[in-house]
Amino acid sequence: MRYKLLKFRIKFNKVIVITIAWQLLAVIYTWYMHSFIETVTSGEQTFSLGRSIFYTLLAATFAGLIVGTIEVFFLKRLFRKRAFFIVVLSKSLFYFLLLVIIFYLVLAIYTLQLESDVFAGNNIFASTYKVFMSSTIVYDLLFWIMVMILTFLLLQFSDKFGPGGLAGYVFGRYHRPHKQTRIFMFLDIRDSTSIAEKLGHLRYFNFLNDFFSDVADSVVFSKGEIYQYVGDEVVVSWRLKEGLKNASFVRCFFDIKARIDRRKDFYNEEYGVVPQFKAGFNHGEVTAGEIGAVKKEVVFSGDVLNTGARIQEKCNFYGVDNLISKGLLKFIGLPERLSYRQVDTLRLKGKKKSIDLYTLYLLTG
Repeated sequence: MRYKLLKFRIKFNKVIVITIAWQLLAVIYTWYMHSFIETVTSGEQTFSLGRSIFYTLLAATFAGLIVGTIEVFFLKRLFRKRAFFIVVLSKSLFYFLLLVIIFYLVLAIYTLQLESDVFAGNNIFASTYKVFMSSTIVYDLLFWIMVMILTFLLLQFSDKFGPGGLAGYVFGRYHRPHKQTRIFMFLDIRDSTSIAEKLGHLRYFNFLNDFFSDVADSVVFSKGEIYQYVGDEVVVSWRLKEGLKNASFVRCFFDIKARIDRRKDFYNEEYGVVPQFKAGFNHGEVTAGEIGAVKKEVVFSGDVLNTGARIQEKCNFYGVDNLISKGLLKFIGLPERLSYRQVDTLRLKGKKKSIDLYTLYLLTG
């Protein structure tokens, strides 16, 4: 239940961020308009700066909450597999109509509050329409359409770069190589070769895409970052603080298992097979930085990655779905209903020291 509340809070926080950003833009835009135009008029009625800011804030708040909620909670997953231009075009048209409705309703409220008799003899709909068709409102609407499109572009680029990736790229966080301590999860689909032969290239690609989409939600909710997709494997990383807090990286793995289990009917109907997977966990110091001249990407290098990949490869040998190094296990406080047992002590190829390996499992009853 606590993890479900965390998921909701992360989504809700995104809605609040969008709303606050739109409110700030509303104030700046209204102040800018009044700094160049002493009064904004419609017919004979003068709109004061304070009143204009109030009602623009009202419209921005309604629009931010409604648009943010629909986008974050409903449409984001619906449009995940669509082409970029189709996503932008479809959402822009939908939210344009929504913005028109919101603007019209706010103007109707505004018209009712007017103390002047400018609109005397007209009904509320005719008066609101008169204000709505003024050049000022048209400029306002065009401005908010641009804000809306920019918001969607930022959300799309955020998905492209992953959580925190866009900010890191913009502010040059990885421009110069530096050391970090990170947790890594190497998650790999079992029997991928036989599944690929059964489904064929195209259906297998769609199968991977659906699986990785299900994985992505759990990664985001656990404040992890998808580092790489390598064939049928996904490598996820966490900064040490975020990964250890509430054992987020462990919760992520079991949340993925629960999500796939809930969607097993979908996978059976669509592909005739439900993805089974295994994971290896390790942590340590890595060097992080941008690499490449033409197609740059953030790369982590260090022995911790090689060891983590080899730990995951041992899952089949021991017949378990996850393995974790003792060095990482001792740092975490396991959530309720989770426990562990030691699997073996072994020396991985190329390693001088032996590694104690454990597996995590859910308690029954």
